[in-house]
Amino acid sequence: MALFKKNKNEKKEAQMNSELIRSLDQKPIRYVLKREPDGEVIIGRAGCINVMDDELSIVCNNVDVFRGKIDRIHAATLLSLEGIVLTYTEDSGETTAYVAYYKYYR
Repeated sequence: MALFKKNKNEKKEAQMNSELIRSLDQKPIRYVLKREPDGEVIIGRAGCINVMDDELSIVCNNVDVFRGKIDRIHAATLLSLEGIVLTYTEDSGETTAYVAYYKYYR
């Protein structure tokens, strides 16, 4: 019985991940970081997250800084709620993490 429950939980988690990513559509961002083994590098400023069909893209200053299929992305909101961590798994199995900080209005 536990075998079926595990599969059901994985499907539910994938659905929640997809819903979280789709909720980011047209979200303005301040900047995007790419996490590397030796630190973090800013790869874009003043941009927007776009979700079209099954693809997420982050555009900063009219340049695509990240583009990937939704089913290959794991999303996690920062505890401060000021941004999101997007972990992308490439075809080769290599994972890359990006952090997008939202633009906020006071």
